[in-house]
Amino acid sequence: MDIFDMAEKIVAKTGVSFEDAKKALEENGNDMLDAVIALERAGKVGQKKTAFYTTDETKETEEDVLTGEVINRDGTRADSSTTKEKAGRFAESLKHFCDVLIKCTFQVERKKEELIAVPLLVLILALVFAFQIVVPLLIVGLFLGCHYHFLGVEKVTMDFNEMSAKASQMAQDLKDDFTKNDES
Repeated sequence: MDIFDMAEKIVAKTGVSFEDAKKALEENGNDMLDAVIALERAGKVGQKKTAFYTTDETKETEEDVLTGEVINRDGTRADSSTTKEKAGRFAESLKHFCDVLIKCTFQVERKKEELIAVPLLVLILALVFAFQIVVPLLIVGLFLGCHYHFLGVEKVTMDFNEMSAKASQMAQDLKDDFTKNDES
């Protein structure tokens, strides 16, 4: 290995300038280990000296370049997670989402008696694959006095329950209006 290659290796490992690495090699008889030790004793190892220039209009600083941080054009730091970490986080999120869909149930009641309770996942699949059957059944159920509830582990179910209670009340009001008109 020639002095040029050895000096480049020292630069890569220690962060010293090429000139300092070459000079240390020459002073220590082209022995890389002795050259690195001499550079450490001189206090030059660990002090990364680099020039920094860019024509890009990012908010990147010299420190960001030295630390390897990636800055987006809008000035935010890029996510440096590996693809494997991102896939792991995605899988965890998907698992949590599926758990919620299975643990939350859609319950149909009529006259305070439970008619049916199915996991939310089943309701969603039924809506996707049999939309033209399920939606009319739900609407007819409202006029027949059915009440729909979502039972589950998340606060979201409370919001759905309030909406479904309002829909049931509106259907009941419409039904009452029709019966009043028929009697008149």
